[in-house]
Amino acid sequence: MKNIMTVNGPISPNQLGKTLMHEHSLVSQPGTYKTLDTNDLEYKAFIEEKVTIENRSRIYFNMHKHIDNGVLDNENDYIKEVEFFKKSNGGTIVDVTTPGLGRDILAMQRISKATGVNIVASTGLYIEDSHPQEFLKMDKVQIADFFLKEIYEGVGDTGVKVGYIGEMGMSDDYTKREKVALRASGIACRESGYGMTVHMPIFKTWGERFLDVLEDEGTPLERVVLSHCDPTLYNFDYHLSLLERGCRLQFDQFSLEFPCTYGPYVKRWLPRDIERIRHIKKLCDLGWEDRITVSHDLCFKSLYKAFGGPGLGYITGDLYEYFLFEGITEVQMDKILNKNPIAILATAE
Repeated sequence: MKNIMTVNGPISPNQLGKTLMHEHSLVSQPGTYKTLDTNDLEYKAFIEEKVTIENRSRIYFNMHKHIDNGVLDNENDYIKEVEFFKKSNGGTIVDVTTPGLGRDILAMQRISKATGVNIVASTGLYIEDSHPQEFLKMDKVQIADFFLKEIYEGVGDTGVKVGYIGEMGMSDDYTKREKVALRASGIACRESGYGMTVHMPIFKTWGERFLDVLEDEGTPLERVVLSHCDPTLYNFDYHLSLLERGCRLQFDQFSLEFPCTYGPYVKRWLPRDIERIRHIKKLCDLGWEDRITVSHDLCFKSLYKAFGGPGLGYITGDLYEYFLFEGITEVQMDKILNKNPIAILATAE
């Protein structure tokens, strides 16, 4: 008998419904995305404004730099987004917010109860800049033990258990601490049987090196999801090589069609959604629909419907017919949005 652990306890796989595999309920990331050094006082004032309908068009070109845009801390605003998702036939959200990024397990529980939508919480560590201080001197076994404690006993003294591992943050620097954390996640995945996801650096084709580390820890690669495959759509053979290793690919940046504005990638555009869909169609044509999941990674306030964005119901709502129009079948969409998430999340009781 297998089940899936949500913030309100275990559910059977047939209760999952259409599932978004990579989202964030409440998240704070101003320490992760650094603002530009500038003497432009008007620009500094802009990046410190609150997000509004009026300034959204300018934020579009400063998505990672605008401070309030990266802080999702209003529970009621997120409840409205989840309700949009539910109205578009959504059933479950996997929240991959980790310690150090404002993870609030009790807020997830309240949001789930208020909306009737399942939420699966995660354990893990994002990129090193966000690691809480207590993890910086831990070895891989100690970190793995922390992950396993949140799986088997719950988060802190809340009694609320997680149902997933990640997102394990690998930065452009791919630091020693990130590699230690990745090994820890591989151990926890191997020991628990829980699925896990790796945050891959934008535009980097480093999936093989992360799989090598996990394989070295004895991690079953069919339990591993490589996130953020969208920016490397240009390298189809790279994606095929990853799939042939036995892992799963995730295209989780639907609605993120703006120019990147951090690190060395300033002004480099993320793919359009139609490019994502057509890429997935090519993979389906080759028989890989069993290894694909999708999501929005909605971690910017300006993407909320309340601020003029497409919102959390975008994939299962407005965009859904375009998957079908491009030739992806209903059967394949059922795998991508339901059966594949079940295969990743369901574990023996």
